[in-house]
Amino acid sequence: MRQDTAATKARIIAIAEKLFATKGVENVTLTEINHKAGQKNRSALQYHFGGKKELIEAIIHKHLFCIDEDRNKMLDEFEKQRSVSGKDIARAIVIPLANRLSAKGGLSYIRITAQLFGDRKFPYLHQDDIANHFSSERLWKFMRKAGLELPEPLLFTRTVVILSTLFNGLANYAQISEFGKKLPAGVNNDLFIQDLVESVEALLTKQPSAELRELLEH
Repeated sequence: MRQDTAATKARIIAIAEKLFATKGVENVTLTEINHKAGQKNRSALQYHFGGKKELIEAIIHKHLFCIDEDRNKMLDEFEKQRSVSGKDIARAIVIPLANRLSAKGGLSYIRITAQLFGDRKFPYLHQDDIANHFSSERLWKFMRKAGLELPEPLLFTRTVVILSTLFNGLANYAQISEFGKKLPAGVNNDLFIQDLVESVEALLTKQPSAELRELLEH
């Protein structure tokens, strides 16, 4: 790819991230993105991406690449450990996503994904293919190694809850902090992220009650 072409695509993505995150995906037009990105050619965005759906996919995949990289570094460390705990798995789920908060465009990515979660136009965010958002099958392998053998229906429902909680929780917390809302004493990024880790750990490790097992059997 030519350097000027790559720079143009990167600028369009950066502008689109901000607009989609702040105004809402449905409220932003391709014309507005073109104008804000300084593109005199009205068809520049369509030329580089095709349309809004493809542009959003480019934004998502840009950040998923970084999430994959961070998560795989953690999983590489798991390979060296004799055992893996539920908290290890929870950290591998939460931390790579939480790292996006301090990355360029990362908060916008989290806000966009929170809007689109479950949208059928974006299959890797849809519940039918939700496992794909966890980077690779490596994470599932370590879940089994940690003894997190939940029945498949529960693993599915808890994964839905975990991803919904992570994206909406991080987006809402960041927005509260960004707009200068007064937080309770002691609340900071480290505490919030650690609490997210422990919340995800609880969802992964909590065994079903007798009532829930009865529902599963039927």
